[in-house]
Amino acid sequence: MSVSFLWSRWRAGAVVLVVGGAVASPFAAQAGFGVFESSAAPAPPRVSSAPLRPTISTRATVAFDRTTILASECSLDGSIYRPCRSPITFTGLARARHVFGVRARTSAGVTSAASAYAWVVARPHLSNRSTPRPLRPLLTTAPVRPWISRNATFSWLGRRSAATQCRLDGGLWKLCASPKTYLRLHLGAHVFRVRATRANGRRSGENRFGWRIVSSAAPPAPAITSSPDKDTTSTDAVFAFEVATGSEFSCRLDRSGWQQCSNPAIYVGLGTGLHTFCVRAVRTGVVAGAETCVTWTVHSPANSVQPSGAFTISGDVLPPLSPGVGAPLPLTVSNPFDFDLSVTTLTVAVQPGSSRPGCNGPTNLQVTQSNTATGSVSIVVPAHSTVTLPAQGATAPRVTMLDLATNQNACFNAAFTLSFSGSGTRA
Repeated sequence: MSVSFLWSRWRAGAVVLVVGGAVASPFAAQAGFGVFESSAAPAPPRVSSAPLRPTISTRATVAFDRTTILASECSLDGSIYRPCRSPITFTGLARARHVFGVRARTSAGVTSAASAYAWVVARPHLSNRSTPRPLRPLLTTAPVRPWISRNATFSWLGRRSAATQCRLDGGLWKLCASPKTYLRLHLGAHVFRVRATRANGRRSGENRFGWRIVSSAAPPAPAITSSPDKDTTSTDAVFAFEVATGSEFSCRLDRSGWQQCSNPAIYVGLGTGLHTFCVRAVRTGVVAGAETCVTWTVHSPANSVQPSGAFTISGDVLPPLSPGVGAPLPLTVSNPFDFDLSVTTLTVAVQPGSSRPGCNGPTNLQVTQSNTATGSVSIVVPAHSTVTLPAQGATAPRVTMLDLATNQNACFNAAFTLSFSGSGTRA
């Protein structure tokens, strides 16, 4: 960059030096449009209502929710997955342990992971004592935890000679049959009741099931408020983060699985190399939100890597210059990095032949360097900030127009070129 000097008011324009880096050329990306079907596996259905554990019923009803409108396939006790709908009922089950599985399938044939539910059909211990009052129905299927589904399915055992009545929350008793499904229930507490009735008006005691439906909305991603430097020699790492009120959280380091962790999460004895830490919020123990991750590199102390890239140096001569008169040249150092930068050996030079013939820059200008030029004094520039000399005990350079015996009219309205240099390391 050129510096213009006027006989009445000479001034130095800013000169910017890029140190140790390159500027990438801009590029443009084009987006295409089209219709396609993703090959990614769909989310698995979630079992919402299932047999109680244990149960004496050899008849089992299972209900499940779907996150998308996809086909469902079910399996019982390791059998082949076949198309199914919710709720599905199995009869004639053996008195043993059973495992139900359900998965989703796209039209392209891509299947999800399977959701499983296991229960045991136990032997009954029923009394043969006859009574004029009908036996109350025995619940066999009810909503399963976590209670995030807005649908609920119930099934029960009862005598065939007795009819059954159901009641949800504060509603009226109504005739019903097993299984009974309720859809689109509101969030909050609910109570299901069922009882048996006979034609003579006799009614059994009621059997009830209470549960509370909570939101299934995923919590927001946590905000990581403290983490190691991107490049460090420390083998320990501490992470602090903020999560939504009422949410739990889990953490993952590198390729390990999700685990419960503390806040702050502390890791010690890490090896050298690249590491990744992730944290996510979890609501109701099952609904996980988006993860927030940071990466950093642990370097060996003997081979600590200094930052590379570019920082800028700029400056202007403040007062007017004239022959025999000097002026300070405040230098501004800009730090674009995410860490503090220690800068030394700041020097200013007048480029030879930078003006017109008869007015050579090094001949007509004299530069008194800052005390940072020798490296004995340094300045610390905070991350994403600037420092202008004089500061932190460092002086500003000084530029003087020499009062020469030769005719200096050639320098009238002349332009000179200054160059700046310096070195920076992590503070």
